[in-house]
Amino acid sequence: MKKYILFFFLIFTILNFNFAEINIGNIVMSYTLSGEFTNTNPYSVFIALPDEYIDVSSTGSLPKPNDGCEEISLQDESSVINNEGNTTTTNTIVYNLETPDEKYITYFNGKAGFWMPPYSTVKVKLRVYNHTKSININVPDENNFRIIGPAVSSSYDEIDLNNIYPDAKKEGILLSNFRLYVYGKINLDGTNTNAVSLIIPAPIVLKDYSQIHVVKSTDTDKKIWINYYDWLNNFKNIKNNRNDEILKKLNEEFGDFNPMVSDDLSISLKRKYFPAVAFTTESVGSSLDFLYVVYGEDKEDKTLNLPTILD
Repeated sequence: MKKYILFFFLIFTILNFNFAEINIGNIVMSYTLSGEFTNTNPYSVFIALPDEYIDVSSTGSLPKPNDGCEEISLQDESSVINNEGNTTTTNTIVYNLETPDEKYITYFNGKAGFWMPPYSTVKVKLRVYNHTKSININVPDENNFRIIGPAVSSSYDEIDLNNIYPDAKKEGILLSNFRLYVYGKINLDGTNTNAVSLIIPAPIVLKDYSQIHVVKSTDTDKKIWINYYDWLNNFKNIKNNRNDEILKKLNEEFGDFNPMVSDDLSISLKRKYFPAVAFTTESVGSSLDFLYVVYGEDKEDKTLNLPTILD
């Protein structure tokens, strides 16, 4: 009888939480997207530019533990002023075109863009400044004692080149050698909390990437940048070992007791590396700079089938 009372008490304790969202700071980042357009057609084509923004509409996610940690949500703080003069939040990211040079930009059929001769390659570079995300922790209201785990974010933004140029392949334009350079700062607000343990993955990447290189220029960088999957494996193994010990003691006391408290998380995914920062406020202070480079994955053959006269 005692084992059933304990089992239902565990369920009640897990379900009887009310959550509040607390803002503890923000991430301010700028990034540069650079790559090459190659015209594989035997004629000139006009490439129209996006109007004034790029759409980071895709969100990626990483596996996370079933329990034992608090949840971080990263929310866009980007804003625009509308025609009435009111400021509203938007998920569209305003960009600055740096390449091609302005002298090559012209208009065709009412759209700004540039001409590409047959079999030519043009370097393209877009830059975004001060893309800001708030860092919020979902904290449960406490009615009893409880172990508090680290605060973990398992989501990140993706830039999908197919969204920027959806008809490239159909129109004979090859996209290649794309890289995303991300540099920014994590700012923590000490007024809401004076001790925080955070695990935050790289906040934005290319959707199809071959590798991510973190620039570790200081001793602090070398200590706090980790592989998210390594942390997840270690967290899962430690927690399951702890649960095994708990179950062993419960079985000794109550007999065959199995409330399914082990973490059945499966991480057999394609990728086994994703960079993340893992730190406490005591170890880095109120702010943390970061810099990393994301290399795009070239899926298509770069070889051009040139006419005989051009070989």
